[in-house]
Amino acid sequence: MNKSTKSLLLAALVALAPAAYAQAQLTDGVPETNPALITGSTFNVDANNPVPTTFMGDTTGATISQVNVLDGGVLSSTNNNFDFTEININSGGDTENSINIQNAELNVLPGGSIGSLITVGTNSTLNVGSGVTDIGNNITVAGTANINSGTHSIAFESLQGSTVNIGGTADIDGSSNDFAGVVNISGDAQISGGTDFTTTSNATVSGGTFGSNIDFDGGASFTGGTFGSNFNINSTATGVVFDDTDGGVTIASGAEFFVPVTINGGNFTASADFEVGSTGSVINGGTFGNNTDFLDGITINDGTFGTNQDVGNAFDTSSSNVNPDVTVNGGTFLELDVDSGITTINGGTFIGGSAGTALAANNNISQVTEGTINLSGGDVQGFVEALGTLNIFGTNFAIDGAFISGESIDVDEGSVLTGILEDGNEISLELNLAEFSVDADGETTIFAALNQGTDLFGGERFGSTLTAGGTSINIIAVPEPSSLSLLALGALGLISRRRRS
Repeated sequence: MNKSTKSLLLAALVALAPAAYAQAQLTDGVPETNPALITGSTFNVDANNPVPTTFMGDTTGATISQVNVLDGGVLSSTNNNFDFTEININSGGDTENSINIQNAELNVLPGGSIGSLITVGTNSTLNVGSGVTDIGNNITVAGTANINSGTHSIAFESLQGSTVNIGGTADIDGSSNDFAGVVNISGDAQISGGTDFTTTSNATVSGGTFGSNIDFDGGASFTGGTFGSNFNINSTATGVVFDDTDGGVTIASGAEFFVPVTINGGNFTASADFEVGSTGSVINGGTFGNNTDFLDGITINDGTFGTNQDVGNAFDTSSSNVNPDVTVNGGTFLELDVDSGITTINGGTFIGGSAGTALAANNNISQVTEGTINLSGGDVQGFVEALGTLNIFGTNFAIDGAFISGESIDVDEGSVLTGILEDGNEISLELNLAEFSVDADGETTIFAALNQGTDLFGGERFGSTLTAGGTSINIIAVPEPSSLSLLALGALGLISRRRRS
């Protein structure tokens, strides 16, 4: 291969990160990049000149051979040893199946192709430049592979300690792919469904399109890429981070996280579940569709969330359903339902979906646990409270304009509770109940709630009749510790409307 041809291959591979053009370690650990430095024999293979049956390379590394497979030539492994050999598959060239290279380099140039059952040994490199259409089936990489184009099917396997860079228009469409080493995926690469990144893998994804049923069990970071359904970050994964720097991550549906993850951006279009084991996860940005479940502790600082965002799961009968502690410091929510555990809200905007439910403290029907909301900030534009507990931290609490003091207050259905949250936002709650009274010293609560008939927000809503609920609202005055007052309101439900000064 002359210098100009070699330069073209180098240019074709330079887009692959992080290794621009990784040659095999052919001599003393320094990559061999100049054909003029070949110290052994050079063999040109074409239709009229088959591969010699003598050894190609020197197993000691004292000399290096070069094999150029030209148009019509086929590389055969019969009686040959490719140790310390540079193999260049030119346009029209090909290889037989079951080629095994050790301490060597296999370069596939535009128009060239390789067969199936190719093994790239340790200290060896496979380079596939642009313009290659077929790179065979069942490739195993123990060394390094830079794949910038070509279609590979059936099974691709990289072993622990290997490095694989897949980019350009490469199409890894096998039905069962396993990556166990360092893997970098970029550009317009296609990765089929049913691909596993094992516990020893360390994946960096900045682009590419993936099928469904992708599992990450090792280290992983994402700045791009589009994924199908059943995207899983499993319990052995480490250091998982999602960013938007390379065009963003898009996951169609069915994302599940079983370990702590950091999400700084991305598009999780539907059904993202933070499973038991994901405690410590942080969301700093990103777009989430409907039906996100938070089943373990998480901090939300920003992001956009659709309807049916559930803390806990009201219908989960498994023992694995814990009572999660969730902290919300920001973000925009259509609906956030707290079915179990404690959710602390310091900020954020809660708009309300089609049913007007922006924020709800509910009941886990299957486990008879209640969700608790500690509300000290945020912009709450719609509220439904059913069978849970709401603690409101703020000042200037009043009912129908009358500031709450140490005296008991009789409250009629439809009365409005107002106040200023700890962060300065105003809140206004319309109390929908049959009958109750308030004792501002917190020692006495008279509760005489009745079934509400068609009141969808009262009592237990899962049956043909409504049952009187055990809802409570506690308002806690801040910031003076000496003047804290506790107000307990027994209620079936309430709808909130926020007013702002």
